[in-house]
This record gives sequence, C-alpha cells and structure tokens, in this order.
Amino acid sequence: MKTSVFPAIIVFSLLFVILNHSTAQEADMSLTGEERAFRDSINTLNLQSAQSAESNEAYNEGIELFKQKKYAEAVKQFDKSLEINSQFTEAYYNRGVALMELKKYTDASDNFTMVIEMDENHADAWNKRAEAALAMKKYDAAINDYKKVTQVQPKNEKAFYNLATSYFLKRDYKNALTNFTACVQLKTDYAEGYNDRGSSYREIGKYTEAVKDYEKAARIKSMAYIYNNIGSTKRKQGDLEGAKAAYTKAVTTDPNFFISYNNRGKILFEQGDLEKAIWNFNKALEANSKYAIAYNNRGSVMFKQEKYKEALADFEKAVQLDPNYGNAYLNRGIAREMTRDPEGACADWRKAQKMGVKQARRYVMGDCN
Repeated sequence: MKTSVFPAIIVFSLLFVILNHSTAQEADMSLTGEERAFRDSINTLNLQSAQSAESNEAYNEGIELFKQKKYAEAVKQFDKSLEINSQFTEAYYNRGVALMELKKYTDASDNFTMVIEMDENHADAWNKRAEAALAMKKYDAAINDYKKVTQVQPKNEKAFYNLATSYFLKRDYKNALTNFTACVQLKTDYAEGYNDRGSSYREIGKYTEAVKDYEKAARIKSMAYIYNNIGSTKRKQGDLEGAKAAYTKAVTTDPNFFISYNNRGKILFEQGDLEKAIWNFNKALEANSKYAIAYNNRGSVMFKQEKYKEALADFEKAVQLDPNYGNAYLNRGIAREMTRDPEGACADWRKAQKMGVKQARRYVMGDCN
C-alpha cells in the first residue's frame, strides 16, 4: 500500500497543474481587447517602475560618490543611471557637475545642454554651463548663459554678479559696472559686489569712485583683499601714505596676506627705507615661500645695498618659481654683470627682451655683441 500512494499523488499534482494552466489560458482568452490593453499597460508600468528604481539607485550611488569627492566613479554611476533612463534630467545635471570637478569642461557643458533642452528654465543648468564656458575663456558664451539666468531669476543678485564678472573678464567694464550695480541694488550688503564694482571703476581710471566702493565693501565685510585694493588704488592716486595705511590694515586683518606685505615693501623701497622694505618682503615670503615677486623685489633691495651675490640668489629664485617673469630675468642680468658674468647677463637680457621687457633692449644694444 505504501508504494502506491506516492505515484498517485504525483500524477494528481501534475494533473492539477495542467488543469489550472489550461483554465488560466481559457480565462485569458476571454478578456476583451480593452481589458488586455489595460493588463499590458500594468505590465509596462511595473517594468518601468523596476527600471526607474534601478536608475534611481545608480543615481543615488553617484551622489554619494560625489560627496566623497570620487568624481570619476560618480560619473560612471550617472552613466549607468542614464543608460536605464535617458530622460533623467538631474542625472545629466549632476554628471555635468562631476565632470566640472574633473576639469572636463566641454563634456560638462554638453550635459548641461541636455538639461536645458529638457527644461529651458533650469536656472542651475544655465549657470553651470556658463561656469564651464568661463573656465574655457569663452566669455561671450558665458555672458549669454548668465543673461538667461537673470531672466529666469530676475531677483537673483548672484546671477547679476556672475554676469558682471564675465563682462569684467572680457574687459567690457561698462557692462560690468551696469551689472554689478544691479547686483548691489538687489542685495545692498553684497560686499563682493561693491568690491568688484570698485575694480571696474579702477580699470577705467575712476579712482575716487573705486575707493568709495572698496570702503563700502570693507564696512560690510572686513577682508584683507579689500583693504589691499584700497591701498593699490590710493597708490595710483599718488597717496602713498594712504596706501601704506591700507596695506597695514590688510595685514592686521590677515597676518598671512603676503600680497600686502609685498606692496607695502615696494612703497618703502621707493621711499628709500630699505631695511623696512626688506622686513616686509621677508614677511611676504614667510607667508608664501613661492611668491616670485617678493624674491625679485627683495633682490632689488639687496642690489641697491650693493649685496650683489645675495641679490643674484633672489633673482635666481624668482625665475625658478616663474620662468616667464621677464623683469626678474632683466634684474638677474644686471646682477650677473656686476658679478662678472657678461655672457650670462646678455643671455638674461635677450630672454627678457623676447618676453616684452622694453628696458632689456637698451642693455642688449649697449652691452651685448
């Protein structure tokens, strides 16, 4: 009896499956065309939902990798997300942002273009594409894109600031002034807007207006670079004491602001206060040991003190740090002449002349065969 039960159960089970399968087929065939279409649409939605989930998962992994600054890996995840869902706007956008971090500006721009084609009012995409254009020094393209941002977001002071900056880099100071003004009208405590409008005034020789804007910026935000700009503009006005005071304010605000030490040192050098000048150049180099200009300037003081070997060493360091520093080659040539190296001197003067240093031509013509 035991041996006959198991086969019977198997046969019954198979029969049950076959009967059920047959019944299901018959029931399916009984659906109307409309009902079958509805069932197919549900299946499609289920498939799309599964694909969307997979695309979102890859996208989220990309975001996490981006946060970890693993930009190349993030791009791969955004690639995967877009392979599944080619209409995923934010995946294009964030892939573009990751490509920007990798300095692949053309590819980044292409991604932002895809976003814009899908959503022409995506202000962030217009903004980032403009950033990519700026990085490639395509100023007109950047200007056009930033203009679009100001149209989409007319109350966005940062958009006007970016547009103004693009004009400034193009050396179109009139339009830069117009847009920096729009920026500070929207946000009256925008220190950077006043500072950069001041720089636009300075570029067109309106020094009084420039100083007013810099001082307004400094009242809003006490920053060393703003005081340095005040100093540089007052220097252009011939107000050397006012310039020194501004540079002093800069290094008081930020003791490591090496540019202002250098600038103050240069005025002291011109005023004949050589020891204080050297002290300032030394402070600049303590803050930034790779600042070629300070080496060149300290070398000039050493030369003035007839310390020719020390001067030569500083000029050497300046050209090592910046091989395109024409004035440092000119000065090294003069120091080489004083240390009995006429051939080296002429080589330096010729190099400086090729770099556009006009004074070098006089040395070449007068002292070199």
